[in-house]
Amino acid sequence: MISTRLARCSKPFVRFFGSGTVFEKFNFEDAFDLNSQLTEEERMISNVAKQFAQEKLMPRIKEAYNKEYFDLSIMKEYGELGFLGCTIKDYGLPGVSSTAYGKSLAFILVRFDQP
Repeated sequence: MISTRLARCSKPFVRFFGSGTVFEKFNFEDAFDLNSQLTEEERMISNVAKQFAQEKLMPRIKEAYNKEYFDLSIMKEYGELGFLGCTIKDYGLPGVSSTAYGKSLAFILVRFDQP
């Protein structure tokens, strides 16, 4: 009976119990399932920020941490990508939502700013 329920399930990590209760595997990277609630624009901004953080930011943060200095060129690159002041609608800035700003910068940077 359990195998037939698993065969019908679209998600491979769903677990069924005899009482009929269904539990999904806990996602540590998105504990509150916030990504499913984001708009397409917010997801795109988050993906760009995540890619930038993984490819260019992470090695430099490690080096700066070990040498105890702050790399100002990181802030210049943020500006070039449009992350600094991105919630402002004036001065040619995009005026994205606070959610996009928080998701893209706060979550990504906090993740990478750990020793």
